[in-house]
Amino acid sequence: PADVPGPRAAPRVNESSAVGKVYFRNPVNGGDYMCSAAAINSPSKQMVTTAGHCVNTGGVNGVAGHWMQNWVYIPRYRSGARPFGTYAAKEYRSFNGWINSGDLTRDVAMVTTWPLNGARVVDATGGHGLSWNFSRTQHMTVLGYPGNKDNGELQWACQGTTQQDGAGPKIAMHCDFGGGSSGGPWLRELNDANGLGSQNGVMSTISSGGWNQSPYFDDPVKAMFDAQGSIT
Repeated sequence: PADVPGPRAAPRVNESSAVGKVYFRNPVNGGDYMCSAAAINSPSKQMVTTAGHCVNTGGVNGVAGHWMQNWVYIPRYRSGARPFGTYAAKEYRSFNGWINSGDLTRDVAMVTTWPLNGARVVDATGGHGLSWNFSRTQHMTVLGYPGNKDNGELQWACQGTTQQDGAGPKIAMHCDFGGGSSGGPWLRELNDANGLGSQNGVMSTISSGGWNQSPYFDDPVKAMFDAQGSIT
């Protein structure tokens, strides 16, 4: 049988302007944290996608989690540089499964951002498309700012073929992306020329063996996009 190459991870030389770094404060412990996010081409042109745990602490036994504070998105961040400026969150949306129960199969969020100096984020950087209900085995590019690679100061890429995560609904790829990469997009059909693709997952977790997981993008994810995507 043919030898199938595994995923390859490296700093992205031609960085995607539609991917950036996120900073926020957790109101429960007062700590400051970082995640990743991506602009998505919704009708509002103001929306970005990220992980649910990057906007809400997640609930336990029906007791809702807390919303993060001071949340900002910095497109194409690189070692402190902010070429497109900083976009502040205006409104969060995540699944009740995450907000009330911390369900990692629903660890997805979409965030409407404020325009910056009159410019909407997708107009400034471009925005990815959305894929849903695709096979769990796809060639994808994972982008983000993993803290275990260059201290999260550079945009990294991991390219390979996803697989189903055990018997569950999530998908997985062996990228070894640590904290800070959460919320980064999993993209089908990435165009290296413009840094845009079709988002088919979002970085959620990492196992002890370096396997990363994403919720499966299905009809409820599309419904979230439709519900939040026109809000300005």
